[in-house]
Amino acid sequence: MKVKLEVLVPFTDKNDRTVRYKKGDTVAFDDIDRINDLIARGVCRLVAIEDDAPVASATNEIAIGDKAYPLAAVKVALEAVGVAVAKNAGVPAVTKALDALTEEQTAALAEVLAAKEE
Repeated sequence: MKVKLEVLVPFTDKNDRTVRYKKGDTVAFDDIDRINDLIARGVCRLVAIEDDAPVASATNEIAIGDKAYPLAAVKVALEAVGVAVAKNAGVPAVTKALDALTEEQTAALAEVLAAKEE
């Protein structure tokens, strides 16, 4: 997990003395102690927290709308609506196929997945 901080007061990087951060720069760190120290001293302010990997990918699920479906179920549903994906396709490949669907195909996919839940 990376945390993005905005520099409020210029400072020199403690690990690499040749690196200087200027006011307004955005920096990212993953050391929680360092992040807390920079914020507590008023040197930086929190801008964003970035997750390294989506939760759905880690569990082999794909989020469609507000629900997450197992990768295998999404592959079967894609084949049912006429979209071919490789049998060994992973989350990135299936997500790419989902992004390429037309509105009609997306609606049909949602119907197929809803029917499989019942």
